[in-house]
Amino acid sequence: MGRILEWASSYDQGGKGWSRVVTYIKGGSPAALAQLAAMKDPDTLAIDELAKVLEASGTLDEEHRRALHAMVAAKAFSSLASWLDRALAEEGPDEDRFGTAAAEVAGQGVAPRTLLHLLANVARDDRPTSAGRALLALSDEDLAWVLARDEYSNLKTWLEFLLDAAPDRMPPILDRALDPDNPWDWDVPMEKDPARYAEILAPKVGSIQSLRCRYYAARHLFRADPARFRAVALEAARAMIVDGLEWQSDADDAMGLFGVDVRDAVIAYMKTPTRVLSDRGLSFQHSSVLHSAVDRLGRDAIPVVLAYLDTMRPEPEESHAAEVGYLMDLDDGRVTERIRQELDLGLKAKLIDHRGRFDMLELAARWGPEKMADPLWALVRDPGKRARELAVPVVAKLGDAAVRPRAIEMLDGPKADLRETAVALLAALGTPEALDAVAARRDVEPDEGVRDAILLALEAAGRPAANPDIAANVARMSASLKKPVAPWADEAKLPPLHNRDGSPLGPEATRYLLVRQSRTGEIAPDIEARALYDRIDPATGADFAEALLDRFLDSGGEPSGRWALAVAGRLGDARVVPALVRSLDGWVKKNRLKMAEYAVQALALVRDEATLSALDDVSRRYRVKPKNVAQAAGEAIRGAAERLGITLDELGDRVVPALGFEPGRPRVVEAGGKRIEVAVGLDFKLHYRDLATGKPVKSLPASTPKEAKAELKDVAAGLRDAAKAQAARLEEQLVRQRRWPVARWRGLFLDHPVLFPFAVRLIWGHYDDSGTLGDTFRAMEDRTLTRPSDEGYELPDSGSVGLVHPLELDAPARDAWRTHLADHEITPPFPQLERPVIRVPESRRGARFLVDFRGKTVHALSFKGRAERLGWTRGPVLDNGSVHAYVRKSPAGVEAVLALEDMSVQPFEDQETTLKDAAFFRSGAWNGFDYNPLPEDESDPRLLPLGDVPPVVYSEVMGDLARIAGQAGTGEGEGEED
Repeated sequence: MGRILEWASSYDQGGKGWSRVVTYIKGGSPAALAQLAAMKDPDTLAIDELAKVLEASGTLDEEHRRALHAMVAAKAFSSLASWLDRALAEEGPDEDRFGTAAAEVAGQGVAPRTLLHLLANVARDDRPTSAGRALLALSDEDLAWVLARDEYSNLKTWLEFLLDAAPDRMPPILDRALDPDNPWDWDVPMEKDPARYAEILAPKVGSIQSLRCRYYAARHLFRADPARFRAVALEAARAMIVDGLEWQSDADDAMGLFGVDVRDAVIAYMKTPTRVLSDRGLSFQHSSVLHSAVDRLGRDAIPVVLAYLDTMRPEPEESHAAEVGYLMDLDDGRVTERIRQELDLGLKAKLIDHRGRFDMLELAARWGPEKMADPLWALVRDPGKRARELAVPVVAKLGDAAVRPRAIEMLDGPKADLRETAVALLAALGTPEALDAVAARRDVEPDEGVRDAILLALEAAGRPAANPDIAANVARMSASLKKPVAPWADEAKLPPLHNRDGSPLGPEATRYLLVRQSRTGEIAPDIEARALYDRIDPATGADFAEALLDRFLDSGGEPSGRWALAVAGRLGDARVVPALVRSLDGWVKKNRLKMAEYAVQALALVRDEATLSALDDVSRRYRVKPKNVAQAAGEAIRGAAERLGITLDELGDRVVPALGFEPGRPRVVEAGGKRIEVAVGLDFKLHYRDLATGKPVKSLPASTPKEAKAELKDVAAGLRDAAKAQAARLEEQLVRQRRWPVARWRGLFLDHPVLFPFAVRLIWGHYDDSGTLGDTFRAMEDRTLTRPSDEGYELPDSGSVGLVHPLELDAPARDAWRTHLADHEITPPFPQLERPVIRVPESRRGARFLVDFRGKTVHALSFKGRAERLGWTRGPVLDNGSVHAYVRKSPAGVEAVLALEDMSVQPFEDQETTLKDAAFFRSGAWNGFDYNPLPEDESDPRLLPLGDVPPVVYSEVMGDLARIAGQAGTGEGEGEED
């Protein structure tokens, strides 16, 4: 049994007719072949797979011959052509692979021309293939037959070949073969020999029925001889546009060629009602054509814009801001009044889109608010809050003299919503006089919502905001303090609060605090309550916060009570941290993602060292998704570092939990007269040793107090979590090539109980002050250092220490360390020496696209899982629900972007996605590029040349792409592997 038969016999997905194919390949049964030929709709998909298995060679064994016969019998000519094109692509100069295949199927009635009209590989390396030679050998009649039957879009390839190989023979053949109703078939002849083929095409143009096709045929003539054929092409362009456009690009093309000479036709098109076009099956192209007109004609497009506006009067739910914007850009003084009219209509319509943008208002601001003052003031007094909010900054541009008197008048008015708008107007002005007016209103404003706006405005302006007289504030709100803000927030059921001087805060002030905090939707101390928070004794505040948080969570933790999280964060201590973290995790699991975000923000308010560890843990566990939680965690951890005046890296070092161990020392537990030493092992587990005997013990004695057992159980769990988090952190810092000053590294890694195993199980390097790598080493269990040769190593006092990336070592050094680790039975906590080492080839250092994985297909669900596990995140979701890119942000300030095809935001079970090119951008330079994730031009300045990408980042990304593409463990691709 040959390879082809073995594969065909084992292929279990074949459908109708497949058994006949296998039977024929096995024994050459004429009956099986006849049955296959007589069958209606056999399974050609299975035969496509068979074609992929056939060897692309010039010799055919018996199984290959029979496979070709089966393809012809099943009428699977595309499968046959696919195999033959592969064979032609590898054909030698003197081979005749086409002749061999043609002879094999000739007995089944397949003429050479039938086979040739399916093939694309007619030339290779500037010489004909055997198929190209056969094509040239056809009679004129057969050659015309082939050209007229382009079923697989090979015509351009054939014509380029034939017109180069036999230019004088082709005119009469193309006259007969090419269809004038498809002018794109004439692209190659008109480019190769425009004068000759213009004479052939010109008599045919007038008889072309499709006005679009007539235009493009006439366009060919115009390009061949502008003076002779301009009138013909211009008339065809006008007729096409007036008749109605199938594609906006057609009008753009015509305006590009003829400019203002087709303007009247474009205006006529603009005046054609959409229902007329719809009745004829034509789509609405007016907006796109108008954009092209403005782009192509400049100020000469003003009549086109006016025609559009006159024809497309906006419905109540429509806005023509883009078109009014064109008029503003093009105005030479002739359409100023029309612009005013259109803006007035647009401002009265108050159309605010789904993004919250009021386009007509933005245009009014750009055109000049003073020109539209009356309708803008009308918006400021509009019943709709959003319209008022958007109008405020535009009206403020009218200036203090024009705005302040009217705003102060509004501030004294009877309507609270307009008073709040007046506060916003005065704050937007920002002049001392305007802010004085806001401040004067603070203590006389009866509405708490307006008063809140006043306080926030004053604070934003850097002025004193809240009234420091807390008693007066409490008295002012007495009417709102008659009952608890929520049943679970009854201060009578909560621990009492005290002032810092030890005096009771009192139930009324406590309720005032909770009522004020409940008024803000943000997880931040209320602006007026801040002074009261500062007066509260920390100890009683922590008790109160813990109890309030428990009662809120027990009540179900509804969003309306989220203000309790802010109270817990502001007054709480380490005791509220576990409850907040548990709630956060629970809310993520229940998809209550906004509540999870609030919990992160509450954690950020807690001023306790335990919070730093919790925030670090949360920021790592939710580094990518859910997106809002990840963003909140990132902001919280950055805020903590900024507050402490340290870097994020230094914060990460600081929050590694010691778990009750002292630096460099084990713990000792008393158990029934025995003293048991507890230490962190290199495997990140707790290890026990009887101090009396010096021998290890597997577990704590039964006589160990319950409290000690419970504590150590918690320590063991904390150790597992800490080890996992630190492994992820250090792997990231390996890629980023972080360095520690020598003294800091000694104190951190040789003494810290959780970090010491990393000093033992990873390879470190000493770098001099210039950043050059010197010696490499690791720690031994006795905290001495060793080289790969097992020689002791003394770390210099100067310089820095960092994790060594294998890219920094030559092959002998990597092999020496691998041998050393194996001899000492040391397993790194994450891949270090085994990471792919891939360098940019010298010939590609100036290139900007990675092309190695282009065209690679991957199961979409597998792609999503692999990419996201490796730290790649999904790019924007497009309108059709597809994802066109995945992005990996490097700690080194570089973003890698991988373009995709056929990827859904939620891939279905049997979906495949195709990898396209990848590229590197400086951090923040990539913005999605709409439907094209990568710029078309490789010289785009946003793209980094491959030679400028940090070597470690390049190597890591290439390793990722190999794993994503299912080529893990290889260094193949756009690079050279050591």
